[in-house]
Amino acid sequence: MACNAESRIELKSFDMASERHNEIISGYIVTEQKDLLSVPEEFIKIHNLSHHLLEQHWLQNPNFIGDVTELKRLFRETRLPEAASFIATLNATKQRYLNNLDNVNAIAFAMQRDVDKDLDGYQNTLEQLQHKIQLLETPEEAYHKKVASLEKEIRIESKRYGELSKSLHGSLQKILDDYMPGSQLIHQLKFNYDNLPHAMCRQFRGMSELVPSISSNCVYINRDQMLSAFPASLADEANKVINEHVPDLWRSMTRLNGYFDTSTNSQFFKDNLRSQLAKTRQALREKRYLDQQQSEKLLENFKMQLASIEGKRSKVIDKGYLDQELRVDTASKAFIRLMKKAQSPTLPYSEVYYDAGLQESFTKAYAKKLLTEYPAELYFTVSSDGVFSIPREAGAQQLVFNFADSSQYLTYDVVIQSSLPQVIDSQDQHAEMSSHSLLDELKGQLQKLWDSKAIASASY
Repeated sequence: MACNAESRIELKSFDMASERHNEIISGYIVTEQKDLLSVPEEFIKIHNLSHHLLEQHWLQNPNFIGDVTELKRLFRETRLPEAASFIATLNATKQRYLNNLDNVNAIAFAMQRDVDKDLDGYQNTLEQLQHKIQLLETPEEAYHKKVASLEKEIRIESKRYGELSKSLHGSLQKILDDYMPGSQLIHQLKFNYDNLPHAMCRQFRGMSELVPSISSNCVYINRDQMLSAFPASLADEANKVINEHVPDLWRSMTRLNGYFDTSTNSQFFKDNLRSQLAKTRQALREKRYLDQQQSEKLLENFKMQLASIEGKRSKVIDKGYLDQELRVDTASKAFIRLMKKAQSPTLPYSEVYYDAGLQESFTKAYAKKLLTEYPAELYFTVSSDGVFSIPREAGAQQLVFNFADSSQYLTYDVVIQSSLPQVIDSQDQHAEMSSHSLLDELKGQLQKLWDSKAIASASY
């Protein structure tokens, strides 16, 4: 590699005694990409992430475990024995966090249970009052019209369901009659139902098979039983008839009556026509009863009760620890205030991070690491009489000379990179001699950053 002509530091001009001229002088090249005197990105990340972890409340940090894990990785990658204390307390911090989180979740669960209980009680009362107010404010004629309309819809849907059932039975019976006159269908169509998303449906539910053409939830039929009356040669034809009728039959049946699962004693599709008619008739009876009372006073009284219950419910909802879905938010300020007695899991790491002695030893070790691990291609030697040379291709922007024995260092700003002056002396405006060692300078920069707030521009 081509080098510049030899350059020399005029040591005497910097008031360095001749008997000190034999001390070790190390040289470092500062380039656009590598600067010995700037704090490394790795150290900035340790500082920023530490401040983020310690200054943000642990309940408001959704990536707490991730931050701890990343910090441990950064400390390990320094390969410094002085990092062991920090890594150990980060392990303790993680364990405390997990323990605290179990306690917080238990508290939040109990709080949510109480909130739900209160809200359910208020909600039931509100619905009853709103129902009574609606009864009083709705003319009786409106209920008569709704009853008549529902009765008509039920007659139409009942006729449609009967025709669909008759068509299915007749079509299947005709296939049997053509094959063997006098044969009878053994089984009638039966439905089964699971209230699950269609994507989660099983192929079979007991002896019933899924109907793939009905995409809402999981609908099953006794297909094998219905096909058992048919020989194998007619199974496809009978199956086609079943597939053509089943979706319409299911929709008509559920619209008319809903579906009642006898195995679980559960009613599905509660808003069916017959249920609507029963509720409307019941409302009409309640309407007539209320109208026999002092309806105006009742209405006023119900509205006052409604306003009172809504106010009480609002006090529950307005609690600061509930989110928009009325769930306990453990990251809310109100919840954190309730947890003020809970010791922060970051305490072990905080005590170590702000310990002056440990900070001193780590930053000193890290500063030494910066000197010993500076890229070899950017390091050069200086003879005892100050003579040195550096590669032309180095792209030097500054030179740093470390006078180890005299605890001083010299910086020289390279103005013209194509060549260096033959002599650097104290009169050169681009040269500056420090009053302390290079190690102290690096350590001081690290400590200054350690004690400062997080650097916003540095990513972590």
